[in-house]
Amino acid sequence: MLENADSNLKAHDYRKAEAAISNALVLQPDKAFIRRGRARVRYAAGDFEGAISDLGVALQKDPDDPISWQLLSQIEEERHDMKAALAAAQQVLVVDPLASKGIKRVKTLQAVIDGRPI
Repeated sequence: MLENADSNLKAHDYRKAEAAISNALVLQPDKAFIRRGRARVRYAAGDFEGAISDLGVALQKDPDDPISWQLLSQIEEERHDMKAALAAAQQVLVVDPLASKGIKRVKTLQAVIDGRPI
């Protein structure tokens, strides 16, 4: 099911991708990475609210998942909620202090919030 969701996502068939991953969630609702996968599909489809909702559940199940925090930060930035984007980016560094480009992202978001040039 997850492979099917990935192939549909790559083909930009978001409806089928979400259906496939939702089926996987029915079978394994406790798996945070599946919920994160559906968030990724919803984000790609432009459903930011649905993606954030799924990430909220995923992060309740696995609060130490830096990938979910990174995705949340990215979505919040696209929604122009820079404070929420910064908070999520900072959480990435809490759970993974060596996250690739994590410090740079936090500094960039903080500069945007402060109105400083990047």
